[in-house]
Amino acid sequence: TIISPIGSVGVITSPFVPGNYAAGDYKIEYSLANPCGDKDTLTMHVVGQFLATISVTAAQDTVCQSASAFSITKVMAGGTWKATCGICINNNGLFNPATATIGNNTVTYSNASNCGDTQTVNIFVLPIITSVITKDTALCVNQTFTPTNAWLPVDPATLGFPLVGVWHFIGAGNPLSLNAATGAFDAAIAGAGTYKITYSVSAYPCFNPDTITIRVDAMPN
Repeated sequence: TIISPIGSVGVITSPFVPGNYAAGDYKIEYSLANPCGDKDTLTMHVVGQFLATISVTAAQDTVCQSASAFSITKVMAGGTWKATCGICINNNGLFNPATATIGNNTVTYSNASNCGDTQTVNIFVLPIITSVITKDTALCVNQTFTPTNAWLPVDPATLGFPLVGVWHFIGAGNPLSLNAATGAFDAAIAGAGTYKITYSVSAYPCFNPDTITIRVDAMPN
């Protein structure tokens, strides 16, 4: 029989199931009802189960390395934060992409008590990829030019993001003079003047475009 606390008094059957009771101390008495019976008591201490449930939003699941630090959502306080990227997570669950590892980062939230729990989330950090176009150039009005494009610090295809973009003018320019797929520029169609072109992509969220200037000079009379 549970004899205290008052709100929990009642006869129980063996075994005592902690999950049926709130956290706290329960004084239990076992007695024999016969004339020569005896009784004894013990105290059961029930500890609440720690839930280490954590989560990130869809927008935080994959982030650019330049993104602002953000807090990982937790259900219960009192746990310890750790991450495969080390200092990218602080004691309050604040995750900083700038100090994280490029690629996958596993964040763990845990409590080491007897009724503890451990949960993890994965956050994928993408580097800022810069397009480097070669190079500013000057052309005669009867020439053509095809720029080359490189990626720094890595080719995004190695991260599962093959970049397919388009070449276009920034500002004025005859679209017929610039091949959107290859970047080939025809000065004869463009005509004399100064043009800025760039390469833009939409499939990669952490892209930093480059721009070059092409000057087209008219043929002398």
